[in-house]
Amino acid sequence: MPGCRPTAPPGARPCWPTSTGARSWSCTRRGLPPWPHAKVSDLWSLRRQLAGIRKKGYGVNVEESERGVAAIGVSVKSQLGRPVAALSVAIPTARFDRRAEPELYGHLREVCTAAERALAATL
Repeated sequence: MPGCRPTAPPGARPCWPTSTGARSWSCTRRGLPPWPHAKVSDLWSLRRQLAGIRKKGYGVNVEESERGVAAIGVSVKSQLGRPVAALSVAIPTARFDRRAEPELYGHLREVCTAAERALAATL
């Protein structure tokens, strides 16, 4: 991820980084760069957040990258199950309702599944 910020787009969070090896985390050797609205400020918190995102299957960003904007994102995986892209939907925070996350995730997951099938057909 460019800049290794903990506020990566929500779709990218489930796939960044996908392993706990030193190589995956090499960009964080000096800690996380400061980010004005970040809810995660240290490497251990970031790892916990990423584990939760992978467990749920989607990431959420509420005013972390931009005030007034919320987003939910899902990764697109290769046939090997590795993330290769991400899709996300942004909405003004004034209209964002956390109770709608499962429904939004379901719609995004459908689109990602279609993208995964299309990707597999091209290989």
